[in-house]
Amino acid sequence: MPILPQNRARYPPDWPAISRGVRERAGHRCARCGLGNYSVVIRGHLGAIERVVGDLLPGASFAAARALCERARAAGFRAIVVVLTVAHLNHQPEDCRPENLQALCQRCHNRHDAAHRAETRRATRACSRPLPLLESPPIDAATGEALEPADGCARPGA
Repeated sequence: MPILPQNRARYPPDWPAISRGVRERAGHRCARCGLGNYSVVIRGHLGAIERVVGDLLPGASFAAARALCERARAAGFRAIVVVLTVAHLNHQPEDCRPENLQALCQRCHNRHDAAHRAETRRATRACSRPLPLLESPPIDAATGEALEPADGCARPGA
């Protein structure tokens, strides 16, 4: 999964080498479903894998997998290239301990992250609601500074 620009600083400078090592340790296969990096799969109804067309493991290039995928699509199949990613099992990019990192294909990585992303969206929506028009943030009597809102959301100017 691509690293979002706003999260890049949360990854160590040697992340590319760490990520490569995790994928090598996994034998260039998804730890959950077993698909190989740069495999080409045909998806059927509801995205289920009908068959693996090409299992192009280490040494194969993305370009070779992409070419095979395009040939399958030209023949009318719903084909995709599997790209192995590295997931942080605890969703904390700063935590690069080997036991917290797992090689996953895009589909398994998305499934792993789904609940965490949903929770993040809920929290973002809750914090993006404006304060009621006449309500102002509570003030600390000792310092005169605005206190953190009761909902835990940091708001500009609060």
